[in-house]
Amino acid sequence: MLVKILKAFSVVTFFLWCLLHSSHSEHVHVHVLPRRAGDFSRNDDVYKELQQHDKEDSPDKWRTEEEMAAEAAILKKYFQEN
Repeated sequence: MLVKILKAFSVVTFFLWCLLHSSHSEHVHVHVLPRRAGDFSRNDDVYKELQQHDKEDSPDKWRTEEEMAAEAAILKKYFQEN
């Protein structure tokens, strides 16, 4: 059901689910990455990007609380309707 809802929300080919825990983080979190065929020239480069993602201390690259809340509100409607 989750994949069906996420596919309806975003035009994607497939998803990558990644459970992350690192020594510099005190929590475990999940990345759900919508993927499209050819989005990385080398498919495994996505893992390099993930490793760097949480090390980037550049808030200007992060979505704002407002952006995430708006996306969550849209997704909430999909979950309630399905």
